[in-house]
Amino acid sequence: MSRDRNPESLERLVDGLLRGQPARRAPSSLQARVLARIQAAELSAEQPWWRQSFLHWPLAARAVFLLASIGFIRLVFMGGASIAAAFKAHEVAQGVLSPALTWVRLGVELFQAFNAVLEFLARTIPTGWIYGALVLGIALYVVLFGLGTCAYRLLYVSK
Repeated sequence: MSRDRNPESLERLVDGLLRGQPARRAPSSLQARVLARIQAAELSAEQPWWRQSFLHWPLAARAVFLLASIGFIRLVFMGGASIAAAFKAHEVAQGVLSPALTWVRLGVELFQAFNAVLEFLARTIPTGWIYGALVLGIALYVVLFGLGTCAYRLLYVSK
């Protein structure tokens, strides 16, 4: 090759040589692996609902799961309150808590205060407002998702 060739002619030469090569077949092991993956994907769709993702569960099962989760959260709150009551009883019996228990007591009191604020808000805010706030939040999320999709398509896909 001489040095006086320009890059475009070299590109055309390499392109012509590569296009002239015969097409290669995929190895037979690749075909077997691809078919095995396809069959595995089909079998995973036939799994029972409790082995699939949460969105594939029946609506009643999702509702029961969410209610049970809320119940467990409430149980944790009640457990925290009983632990706080035990610490207060210990404080009365001992007269003074050690500095480490003082931090624990402060944490428990903050937890109880947060729980009291949540209970107060749940009692005082009208139900319609709560549903409206949920609908507004979902709408804002959909708008954000749509704007992100539009921005992605404008910046990356059109190029």
